[in-house]
Amino acid sequence: PDSFDVRGGRKYNNSPGPLFFCRCKNHAYRIIQDMLNKYLTLTCLLCFSFFISFGQNKLVIGQWKEHLPFKSGISVTQSDSKVYYGTPYALLIIDKADHSIQKVTKVEGLSQVGVNLVKYNRQSKVLVIVYENSVIDLVKEDGIFTLLNLPESNIILGEKKVYDVFMANDSIAYLAANYGISTLNLNSGLFPNTTKTPVEVHSVHIYDGKVYAATDEGLYTFDLSAGLNIDDFSNWELLVGEQGFPFDYSANALATFNGKLYMGVSDSIYVYDGSQANYVTHMDGLVLSYLSAEGAHLLAGYDCTGEGCSNGRALIIDEAHNIQTIGGLCTNRPRYAIEDQNGVIWYADRFNGYRWLPAGESNCQIITVNS
Repeated sequence: PDSFDVRGGRKYNNSPGPLFFCRCKNHAYRIIQDMLNKYLTLTCLLCFSFFISFGQNKLVIGQWKEHLPFKSGISVTQSDSKVYYGTPYALLIIDKADHSIQKVTKVEGLSQVGVNLVKYNRQSKVLVIVYENSVIDLVKEDGIFTLLNLPESNIILGEKKVYDVFMANDSIAYLAANYGISTLNLNSGLFPNTTKTPVEVHSVHIYDGKVYAATDEGLYTFDLSAGLNIDDFSNWELLVGEQGFPFDYSANALATFNGKLYMGVSDSIYVYDGSQANYVTHMDGLVLSYLSAEGAHLLAGYDCTGEGCSNGRALIIDEAHNIQTIGGLCTNRPRYAIEDQNGVIWYADRFNGYRWLPAGESNCQIITVNS
């Protein structure tokens, strides 16, 4: 939500009660309801009533302020009026109109540090924040709701990782993870379906009534209209050796652009219309890091792999597959990019600064943020 008003507390997934914050004698206490004992009553004595407002830069819970580095954004998403950057420690919000900046940390109500991925659902106005430890915050107009546990997996015994989030509609998001694919209900915070896969899923997408999963084995697909169980991976089909797909390839990024599905095929970009895949382009010596299509162009990022390298490139591709290559001030180690309704491109990059490219130009502007 653009205003980010959080009043009251946070409700945890599978918990019958909320989590409340309070402030007592210049210290902040977080009291979490014991989910194993529903009869335990939580109280906080001698605390002032308060609310946390994300709509203002100043803190409304006192002068205690976290000093965290905001040097670069590693993930980026957008609403109609805001650009949201996930940083290694927190969230940074840039107003599209005046470029004013707002920092959101645990002080303002986030549950964790170490943001890995951010994705905004414009229909429901829900911001999904995925942390490095795979805890998920759902930032809604009525508060922040935290999901502590991803679905259990007998394939991944260690730490679970979420690599991609695809918004299917106003209430359902698909998560691509190292254990497979889960659907997340943004309203309830529950996971209705989980497909456990023998390989990691780097990206997930829905195109023309089918779910596509990009893996190191290639591109898997599931027909949503077939009436089969999506949780049973044997019902998924691997696209290999036919319809223009190579016999041996890995797949990573996915995006729908100009009515067709674009994908990373062993670091080349291919386009697929549901029956035939065709080669579009690639960049020698670089690896494809993302595809994005939220505006008038298809955006692609190519990253370098050597230690200390800084020669990543970003591509701007139009409907006729004319390609503009962007580097220099715009991107060094590209992570993601979005194009807004005004043709401005916002880049997430491992290097310092928040880069944005005005419509029709070739040189980026950089917004520098102090910690």
